[in-house]
Amino acid sequence: MQYKPIRNVYKCHMEALTPLHVGSGETLRSDFDFFIDSGMVHLINTAHLFRKIEKMGSDKIEEFTIAIEEEKARNWLKQNGINMKEIAVSSYPTPKGKKNPREIRAHIKDGYGTPYLPGSSIKGALRTAIIRKLAKENNSKIKGGSKNLKFADQTLCESLLGNDAKSNLMRTLTVGDFAMVQGGIDLHMVWVNRLISQEKFAVKFPPIYIEGPTKAAVATGTISLDEFLPRKDAEKRCFKFKAHLSLDWLVAACRELTSHTIETELAFLKGKSGKPVEDLVSFYQSLAEDQKKLGKNEAIVQMAWGAGWRGMTGQLLAAEDITAQIRKDFNLAPKYIKFPFPKSRRVVVANGADMPMGWSKISFISKEALRQEEEERKQRKIILKQEEEKRRIESERLNKERDMQNFKNRVNQCPNLGGEIDFFVQQVRQQKSGEIRMEMCHALLVKANSLKKKQKFSKAIESKKSWALQLRELLVNNGILVD
Repeated sequence: MQYKPIRNVYKCHMEALTPLHVGSGETLRSDFDFFIDSGMVHLINTAHLFRKIEKMGSDKIEEFTIAIEEEKARNWLKQNGINMKEIAVSSYPTPKGKKNPREIRAHIKDGYGTPYLPGSSIKGALRTAIIRKLAKENNSKIKGGSKNLKFADQTLCESLLGNDAKSNLMRTLTVGDFAMVQGGIDLHMVWVNRLISQEKFAVKFPPIYIEGPTKAAVATGTISLDEFLPRKDAEKRCFKFKAHLSLDWLVAACRELTSHTIETELAFLKGKSGKPVEDLVSFYQSLAEDQKKLGKNEAIVQMAWGAGWRGMTGQLLAAEDITAQIRKDFNLAPKYIKFPFPKSRRVVVANGADMPMGWSKISFISKEALRQEEEERKQRKIILKQEEEKRRIESERLNKERDMQNFKNRVNQCPNLGGEIDFFVQQVRQQKSGEIRMEMCHALLVKANSLKKKQKFSKAIESKKSWALQLRELLVNNGILVD
């Protein structure tokens, strides 16, 4: 029987190409949830802080409460010897700006305070790409003027994905949470740039401060695609899926959406002026080049907060389709009909350049590829171990040759063999190799036979000289017969 997998599971790497943010829903407040001191923003572990103050007594609790009300909590903490770093769960350099943050939107974290990328957010980005590809393949569009236009997007999605949980195509796609494995999160300052005329951008609002993974941060997790349900659907048409979500199909959907976004954003920015325009144009041009260099199982997606209205909707409506009627029916800034919709862009500064939020590269690695990678890793480890063993043996050989040569040199240059015999005997006995001991003994024998007159080895033995008897015993013990 031929084996057919129930699901194809992929280990995935997600690398942030620009800073991104997935909100926890918590807004942190200055001088309560965080404090600014010496150019650093310290996010406080409030439970730890309150325990510290509680130990100081009821009077201090009352003082601290008053300090919070009077917005003097930071000074109170310093005056009472409470170090910011000791009560901080994380600290960030203060972003360069005219004003310090009053509020910070917190990034989602697990129960241990570790930031991660939730599978629901990643699946949402993939869903957007899937819907757009299905809409394009089925020539589906949203049209204005309908009495039920309020539910037009819901109706369209149901027609493409399925109108109940049982027949919904997205049940064949499972995305786990992604853990951060490289880089970390930082405090980012996001500017909302709006068109103030048909050609010019300007910032009219204070920056939004957010926590989020930095550019080049990497997270890993798993994404799996069901094979059993699509096979059953192909046999019996029990679910009526509009597509079979294979890896190739999903990657193609993501690439098509990204290419379309690049194209429409460059068209939107053409002829515009203002601070972020040049950097944004450069970014999208570079992103287009990055698309061309992707590996077979790689895609670039935009996800989470900052993707904007067009990023969240998958751009099911082309610019020419967003008519005055559509904007009126959907309440898409109907007061600003003379401006294109949307007219604003959220921009974050990273590495000295303005760029949009939420762009990431996702790489899929199959179980088979993982097994192959693991096998290659094992083979590399074996080869590395063999090479290390070869180097070790060669190093030992060279060390032995060097030591032997040093020994011979000392023996040959020795002016008084009898006076140093104890040293030489000890050197020979320390060697574990019988071959080396024999070679050292031969060197000593040659030296002893080269001595003149009464010092000559044979004469010294006859005279029962101590050094000669020691040497003869050493030679005999190492298999060298002495007459």
